[in-house]
Amino acid sequence: HFGAIYDGGHKLDEVLLTIFRAPHSYTGEDVVEIACHGGVLVTRRILEALLEAGARSADPGEFTQRAYLHHKMDLTQAEAVLGVIDARGSKDLDAALVQLAGGLAQPLNRLRDDLLQLLAELEAGLDFVEEDIEFISATVLRERLESSVQLLEEVAQQVTSRHVANDLP
Repeated sequence: HFGAIYDGGHKLDEVLLTIFRAPHSYTGEDVVEIACHGGVLVTRRILEALLEAGARSADPGEFTQRAYLHHKMDLTQAEAVLGVIDARGSKDLDAALVQLAGGLAQPLNRLRDDLLQLLAELEAGLDFVEEDIEFISATVLRERLESSVQLLEEVAQQVTSRHVANDLP
């Protein structure tokens, strides 16, 4: 919506309001963004008028917290938002953007699913031990656990590489 923001009878600026209806916003809640002409003075005056009218400033990380609480992102993606904000170079930014897109969560979700499936097969074997049915052999169990360990090592290496890169000047 195009219009103007007033402080009392005094026009502060012409603005564009963009309305994002839940759940189609960053936070998963109804959100309104105000786009003004962007000067420091006009922006400050609009913010002051909004605060005087009862709005409050968001706490640091509040929007990302709300997005997490509304299942718009997982914890690894929420952490990646801080990585995007704190990026000191292209490599930092690229790594954070990969994580934000789910690059770290995807292998961990796959690992969780694999381990849950393995647990179900092991429990079935224990529950039906007198049936003389082998649900999973020791060899297959070992192979699948080794595969899970390898995936964990790859994720750990990926995380370690990012932290080492972030520590460089």
